[in-house]
Amino acid sequence: SETTERKKTARRLTQPLYVLFRQLDAVCEANAVEGKMKVSIVDSLGFSATGQSGDSGLGKRGRTEMEDDGSSRKRSKGGRGASPGSLSAAQDAAEVDVFAMDDQAVLLELRVPLEGEKEHLLTLRFQRLTKSDVVTVEADKVPASMLACLFPGDTGASYPKSASVHAALAGGEAGSGDAHYPPGSAARPFVWVQWLAGIACLPEQQTTQLEPSTRAILQRIETRVRTSVALGGQLRSLADCAAASASARGMVQVHPSATALFPTGSASSAWTLGAWAELAESDHPSPTALFAKDAAGRSKGARYFKATFKLKLAAVEAVIQLGHDYPDTAPTVVLQRTTTEPGASDSDLRDMEVEVNGHYDELVTEDPASWDFLLCHQLRRIQEILGGAAKGKRRGRNRRLPMSYSARHGHYHR
Repeated sequence: SETTERKKTARRLTQPLYVLFRQLDAVCEANAVEGKMKVSIVDSLGFSATGQSGDSGLGKRGRTEMEDDGSSRKRSKGGRGASPGSLSAAQDAAEVDVFAMDDQAVLLELRVPLEGEKEHLLTLRFQRLTKSDVVTVEADKVPASMLACLFPGDTGASYPKSASVHAALAGGEAGSGDAHYPPGSAARPFVWVQWLAGIACLPEQQTTQLEPSTRAILQRIETRVRTSVALGGQLRSLADCAAASASARGMVQVHPSATALFPTGSASSAWTLGAWAELAESDHPSPTALFAKDAAGRSKGARYFKATFKLKLAAVEAVIQLGHDYPDTAPTVVLQRTTTEPGASDSDLRDMEVEVNGHYDELVTEDPASWDFLLCHQLRRIQEILGGAAKGKRRGRNRRLPMSYSARHGHYHR
């Protein structure tokens, strides 16, 4: 029967992949009626770096680069066919061995329901690096950062255990291997993947953290997929909003459940979103210089955007840092004037930063989906506050209290 054949095939997996397969398969059986999950055993593919040439520092390690369609990726055979008496062949074999994969891999197909009776198919491939005994996960046609920080601090940017580092160091000629996990690889060794595979990884620091479970991991992956899809829609709507600002007043759209949080008819309608663009860390000046360094490393791999609000000749720029664990970590906004025209003072801008960065939890509703629109809600609140910035009069010491909208005066105040 099919079940018997699956069990026979599963027994040929190495221990970590077998444990991972059994855990995922158990969840699939428990949710068989829903039909939203499917786990299977397939041939493994060779280790590949997807960044620009030279970014990963791998050199020639017997791997095949992944093409756009993924059809040319073949599993590395560890230098098989090289001349035993060749010094270069021996070096290549040692290097290939560091990133050689097990013969088989585990494939998980997860159908994530979206709003409007739509769904998103997410395909995850789990493979094991034989020498370092580390299991990696790679999402098909999805950036590796989407799976980062499903649990706090789990970025997947480095080997999850010290033994793997030593195995990598011993991989090169005379132990000259690289202790750093290739930064450009789409396959990431997250700690939660090791947990699924039954591989114990001691944390680098003694901290109290939530112990993951198979169901909790899958739930977090589903949540991250929904957030990623919603964020993509927001970024497109912001670009469209900026392009249509001259004719459609450039008002930032919000989640339907949150319309009451953003009063209509205020003076904010005069300010429009005049421009929207994504920034690169390599830009000059670099947008990273505007933000404080994150000791927890959550800013690593963050994306940066710039929104420009305009009122006649006045303009205010909002530079946004968007982490890969959005919206668990709220976007950070830095405001700055780009003109000397009257509009908002520097003190007003600092107040707005406190409002959207420190009181972002007031910009969402009880509908969990509204959190996925947090970025747009922050920008809309800035747009509204700008409309009343010149009208608001501060009295006494500014204690940085949350702002509230005054229907009588038509602007926000503290």
